[in-house]
Amino acid sequence: MPENQRNQINQEIRDLRRERDRRQAFVVEIKVDSFGNSIPDSLWLGDNNYRF
Repeated sequence: MPENQRNQINQEIRDLRRERDRRQAFVVEIKVDSFGNSIPDSLWLGDNNYRF
């Protein structure tokens, strides 16, 4: 993940945590193979989706 995207995601997480009246869960979508190995596929922060 490029550093500027990582910084943007970190800032959005900080902003969402400050907005107490709008607290939302962070959602991570993962892919799991037939052996049970998993890898993150995307991260939802509010209405924004970041794909890996």
